[in-house]
Amino acid sequence: MSNTFDEFNSWKCLAYAEKCRAILAGKFLPPVVLHVYPTNYCNARCNFCIMKEEHEKKAKLEKEVFQRLIRSAVDMGIKSIHISGGGEPTLYDQLDIVRDFPGLKVLSTNGAYLTTGVYRLFDRIRVSLNAGCADTHKKIMGIATFDQVIANLRRLRGENPKPQLGLGFVVSPENWQDILEFCTLADDIGVDFIHIRPAYYPRGEQDDNIRKIMEAAYHLCEAAKKCCKTRIFALSDKFDGYWSKREYDKCLATPLHAVVTATGELIVCQDVFIRFGNLYKNSLEEIWGSSEHKAAIAKIKIEECPRCVMTSPNTIIQKVFIENKIMMELI
Repeated sequence: MSNTFDEFNSWKCLAYAEKCRAILAGKFLPPVVLHVYPTNYCNARCNFCIMKEEHEKKAKLEKEVFQRLIRSAVDMGIKSIHISGGGEPTLYDQLDIVRDFPGLKVLSTNGAYLTTGVYRLFDRIRVSLNAGCADTHKKIMGIATFDQVIANLRRLRGENPKPQLGLGFVVSPENWQDILEFCTLADDIGVDFIHIRPAYYPRGEQDDNIRKIMEAAYHLCEAAKKCCKTRIFALSDKFDGYWSKREYDKCLATPLHAVVTATGELIVCQDVFIRFGNLYKNSLEEIWGSSEHKAAIAKIKIEECPRCVMTSPNTIIQKVFIENKIMMELI
């Protein structure tokens, strides 16, 4: 785990010790972050996408449901809202509803339809470019929008107010050699950060292929750090339990975040589509911590989760709050 004081530091969950202790006591306090997939419609066809089944559902949150969800987030004291997909969130025509949320507002997008109006709604935006040139971008994402995205980014960098803007790169066997070119381009655009992480392939030959190229990809990331001014965050510790043995035996951290799908259902985490509740029938307050919610979490089988985006919080809950390995009494 990184010990630097930046936004990718996983130890931040210690700031929510009361929530972690409550989880262990069987009580779920309001989540820290609310992930919302407002639509399943997408203009891209990324070859690493884990949301392909969601795309087939052709759903989007009704305006009134999204508005109620935002009011619930405010009433529950949720700290941040992260709009992503699902599908491509900028295809959702009611994004301005997030104005009513007073906390940190984050957007993940492929950038093709990133307008000035949407840009100004958010405090932090990550654009998934995943390539250093147009040919690789089209091969990876299935759309010919590379030049359009770059033009959008250069134009929007001159807008005010300025959200924190970053570029994302999901490493796969088809694009890893673009890493240095990608970082140089991001540096030239003048983004605030670069986030590079491996593609997630649950099992089989694709998983083997991604593991084979990760060492070479890592070296390119390190080379980019030496020649670029932009902050580069490469190969997040979210993947510690993917590349190495996990240090926890039960998934306990999912109540630190909530994930709402375009159908109005909740899922236990961003990777595990065990569904519970429905915002068309009940409010987030009513669903959160319910017997249905707890039953959904009980269905998680960590041996069937090759990757866990909550690996670090799960490890911290195990080592700090259960085993007290750091001896919290010794400050």
